[in-house]
Amino acid sequence: MKWAPYVFVRYVGYLIIGILSYIHIHSKFAYALELLLAFVLMYTFCRIVFPRRWQRKQAWVFGLLAAMALVAGGYSLTHWHTACHSPGHFAHKLQTITHYQAVLDSEVEEKNKSWKCVLKVKAVKTGGQWQKAKGSVLAYIAKQDSSNSWQYGDVLLVQGTPVEVSPPLNPHQFDYKKYLAYHSIYHQHFLKPHETVVLLGNTPHHRLLAHSYRLRTYFQKKFAQQFSSESAAGVATALVFGIKEGLDQDTQQAYASAGAMHVLAVSGLHVGIIFFVVNFLFGKCKSTPWGAVLFAFISLSLLWGYAFITGLSASVLRAVTMFTFVIVGQSLHRRSNIYNTLAVSAFVLLCFQPYLIVQVGFQLSYIAVVGIVYLQPKLVGLWKTERPVWRWIWEISTVSIAAQIATAPLSLLYFHQFPTYFLFSNLVVIPAAMLIVCLGLLAVSVSFLPWLFSGSIWVLEAVIALLNFFVKIIQQLPGSTISEIHISVEETWVVYASILSLVLLFALRKFSYVVWGALLITCLGSFQMLEWHDQFSQKVFTVYHTPRQTTLCFMAGTEAWLIGEADLLKDPEQCRYLFYQDWYAKGIQKKHYICWNQLEEAAFPLAVQTHAQQLISWEGKTFLILRKPLQQPMQEKVDFLVVSRKAVRDLTWVNCDTLILDTSISHTRRKFLLDQAQELNIFVYDINTQGAFVKHFLPEK
Repeated sequence: MKWAPYVFVRYVGYLIIGILSYIHIHSKFAYALELLLAFVLMYTFCRIVFPRRWQRKQAWVFGLLAAMALVAGGYSLTHWHTACHSPGHFAHKLQTITHYQAVLDSEVEEKNKSWKCVLKVKAVKTGGQWQKAKGSVLAYIAKQDSSNSWQYGDVLLVQGTPVEVSPPLNPHQFDYKKYLAYHSIYHQHFLKPHETVVLLGNTPHHRLLAHSYRLRTYFQKKFAQQFSSESAAGVATALVFGIKEGLDQDTQQAYASAGAMHVLAVSGLHVGIIFFVVNFLFGKCKSTPWGAVLFAFISLSLLWGYAFITGLSASVLRAVTMFTFVIVGQSLHRRSNIYNTLAVSAFVLLCFQPYLIVQVGFQLSYIAVVGIVYLQPKLVGLWKTERPVWRWIWEISTVSIAAQIATAPLSLLYFHQFPTYFLFSNLVVIPAAMLIVCLGLLAVSVSFLPWLFSGSIWVLEAVIALLNFFVKIIQQLPGSTISEIHISVEETWVVYASILSLVLLFALRKFSYVVWGALLITCLGSFQMLEWHDQFSQKVFTVYHTPRQTTLCFMAGTEAWLIGEADLLKDPEQCRYLFYQDWYAKGIQKKHYICWNQLEEAAFPLAVQTHAQQLISWEGKTFLILRKPLQQPMQEKVDFLVVSRKAVRDLTWVNCDTLILDTSISHTRRKFLLDQAQELNIFVYDINTQGAFVKHFLPEK
């Protein structure tokens, strides 16, 4: 294979290796910058000293030096972009901070009981003195009413100390700490508005971004006033402006089940739609003198203008940057390879923000585009038709198939589900999304003309209503979604390697790829067989970490019994966040939700309830849950004792092999019980600090 046309594909590959090396090794290797300088100097020395004939014969030497320099550069670049390593970061003064001054550095997101935002720290007060500092804090400001008085650029004086974000405390739970760290946020703070926060003024960090936010908010409110349906308004603002807060859970689930969730996240699809329309309207001017430059100017102006009204969101900026390189390359009349152009855009983005490589949107965007660019032309060629309608249907179908082949493994890894009717639904969803984006932008452009604006919104709402109806019909079809799929990162790599082998088999027609594909598929099947064997024979007892309450789970094979408070069990969002990831990993298929007050009546192996406690017998073990004060010393010994609230005052009253303290116990009582357990030599497990308690029992032989 000739690599000359794909030079930046190699460059970005080496850069990514360096970035990922830092993310996984972190700061354990301290000489990357020195290595970078050494490789650059060696490369320069060889270019200057050795004759060109030798350089041509030994080209591999320069390739190796360049590769090592890029790997070291990616490593060093990521270290430089890791904010907590900066000497001025407030984390180095965290123990003594009493107040801090910060600028609101994001849009404010409404939660049930608070306003969520990011604060960029400017100064901290330690030991009675103010010092300059930097860093970001994820803040939750308690609501006083439903109105939001905070906006981007507000300068706040905050009383209190930010706390470090906690790691996941339940098995297989989403690692929110790591997710925030990839966005240079390591601390959070829960604030009361009038007691701990004082508004000092408004000085936006980026004035252009402030204007962008204001413009997007203005159009969002203007749209909301005209729509009669909240559901349609939510879809419109999501599709046109990228604001997803107005989407209800039912609508999101319907689009996800239909395989159409990607249209609700403003990204490459929407930017591609705008570029398609621009090309349709102004494409002919490219054949005139200076027409290519004029077309590039019009295209880039409209694309970056669209990015501006969407709040300059990361996903839109990524897509617009990608299209910018493509358009500029075409306007210069250069025979640029599309893969090289994509690699250049990725290289530039990663140089500005290396942590983009671990963001789901970045991964899905680039792999989808590469899949479409490579696979779609080959799929289109499999069937030829002269009828325009069938040709159009086939072209849209091949785009969907190519994108799905490229992104399916990643989607399974991150979202654990697969939409079975994606091919059928995208025949309607993609044209509808194109129409909605065009109508939405038309409404924006005529917003100063009330009657035209109202008319365009009326048409837009009608189109969205039809799309919502279609999506919900797809959702109700039997087997619309294969859900609760769990694959590991290693299995994802094996799946991609299998897909690559099959693609190369059809492209190059070599038998060796049949062998490789068969070996990889066999390997994947072996992984699954071993995993299923472990799942069907598993016996697991878990006490989950849930805020200020006791939640137990008993798992036998692929069946689980979850016991907890009614409010928690009826909250699907909380259950999904706290438990479902663990259940997916363990292959749980049948679930039972049991409230504490219904434990005695539940279809459960054995439960004995008294006025103060629940005694459960399972798999030959006894589990006593104390949720009310113990009235007298325990006479019989139990295997596991779960203590809640003020149930135990003195550990000399308990009789157990394993003592488990849940999250509802106060800090003072918890410390007393932990100290007493150490004195009495009782094995104790603290859910609050150690996370979920998980006990695996050996399967019966």
